[in-house]
Amino acid sequence: MQGGRFVPRCILTDLDPGILDSVRCSPIGQLFRPDNCVGGMRGTGNNWAKGKYTDGAEISDGVMDIIRKETENCDQIQGFQITHSLGGGCGSGLTCLLMQQIKEEWPDRIINTHSVFPSPKVCSFLFHSLFMRA
Repeated sequence: MQGGRFVPRCILTDLDPGILDSVRCSPIGQLFRPDNCVGGMRGTGNNWAKGKYTDGAEISDGVMDIIRKETENCDQIQGFQITHSLGGGCGSGLTCLLMQQIKEEWPDRIINTHSVFPSPKVCSFLFHSLFMRA
């Protein structure tokens, strides 16, 4: 509870800065702590490796610092709940990296994921071109 209202203990992360901006400007944007929103400078173009090894790795330390801060505010941390997409570079690649780092730092805590599968109606150009050549 903060200032007489409930504030979710969550961290919003995306490598595409436009996504976080749209959340902040939405009707529910005021629910989230601005300092718990971590964004990159550019999207990954649906590239898993960019999310895990390059662009995502650039912001992962900052995300982990916020995770540590939030866990320190807990009486007893039971585990972590992660909602992410299985597609794209951030949802898949950065999440993979963060889950590895969380497991290293809190090896005895549960990580529960809520994974969103990409729509078959919307696909990336790269995936589409590879699929059509196969």
